[in-house]
Amino acid sequence: MDAMITEPTRSTAQRRDLVDRRRRVSIRPIEPSDASSLSDFYAALSPRSRHQRFLGPSGLPAPEQIAKLSHAAGLVGILVEPGARDGAIVAHSSIHPDGRGGAEAAFAVADELQGHGMGSRLMAATVSLAHRLGIHRLGATLYADNLPMRRLLVDAGQLVDDSIEAGTEEITLDLDRAA
Repeated sequence: MDAMITEPTRSTAQRRDLVDRRRRVSIRPIEPSDASSLSDFYAALSPRSRHQRFLGPSGLPAPEQIAKLSHAAGLVGILVEPGARDGAIVAHSSIHPDGRGGAEAAFAVADELQGHGMGSRLMAATVSLAHRLGIHRLGATLYADNLPMRRLLVDAGQLVDDSIEAGTEEITLDLDRAA
């Protein structure tokens, strides 16, 4: 599965939404009404994916945490396909501004879409949203062995700080300078 099909007969908008030839994912801002679907999304993730997203126990996020995430700045990837999963959330990013031109960001992608370009699309859309919010520095905390996430972050902006301590890595990007 490729994130973008570059067939010349497809419009740019159609290419942007394709994940593979059978599935489309549309990325849009999260809304408070997404809370129930967001909870379902995190429940469907593997324990490992939840562990990597929340940097701790792989249980389900508490309803209060889901409510907070659905009210925070962020994006969701919505599956567009015929069938029961049409409209399901398959990716989520959240941005938590610090009030000083920076923000902490976090990402999760459905297990079956990991490694197929969904994370790259979500990252690009999140950086674009961060720019619109006036954010100049984007930080993220991840497990030091989460190399796919590290690559996505480093490719998204100019690395200005990178530290590893006790198995976690703190990455800060300057979004005003291209990577």
